[in-house]
Amino acid sequence: MSTESNVYSQGGGGTHYEFEVHTAYFINFIIGGTVPGLSDSHVIEFRQQSGSLGYKTDDLFLRCIDANSVEHSVLFQIKHNLIISENNELFREVLENAWADFKNASLFNNSNDKIYIVKSNLTLNEKNHLKQLLNWAKLKSSLSDFQNEVFRIDAKKKYFDLFKNTLQQIDKAVSDAELFMFFKCFDILEYDFGHEASISKAHFLTLIELSKANANSTAR
Repeated sequence: MSTESNVYSQGGGGTHYEFEVHTAYFINFIIGGTVPGLSDSHVIEFRQQSGSLGYKTDDLFLRCIDANSVEHSVLFQIKHNLIISENNELFREVLENAWADFKNASLFNNSNDKIYIVKSNLTLNEKNHLKQLLNWAKLKSSLSDFQNEVFRIDAKKKYFDLFKNTLQQIDKAVSDAELFMFFKCFDILEYDFGHEASISKAHFLTLIELSKANANSTAR
């Protein structure tokens, strides 16, 4: 992980950011670490690009295995400054690819697999409302329970409608039930690489130091 702080202002920041996210998850792969949403599993396969496997969400691919020996595929799209809006062309493209993977039953198991969008900063509304909406989808056992929680809060319903309206531009047949199942295996992650005082970078550098210390201790 480079310590250069001006790469974003000089251009090429998106590529640099993607490289740093790749590096972070390669560290997890080396040490057998976990990934968000799969805390009882560890990474057993790492690929920087997964388009050759047939996936549309193709910036990073991980295969994980859990304590019950169940395998999970995790797909990442990494976009440094992604704006989550119906009017944002890049967001529509990213969501279209995620939806195509979700619907591809030959490659994606929606009971086990995950699709993640990674960005550098979540807005306050995204933290307070979108992340909560996605969390509720994973905790609720039925569509009605999920909608009862979401629809009573306007700011959260706006995000539900944003995703539904955007997806219906791609697939007019998208139903609330399908969207609920999509939310169960979908999330948006924040890694603040690119900031001088990056918490994410400090976290992963600490993992490296701890792993080195453990290896040295074991070797004695």
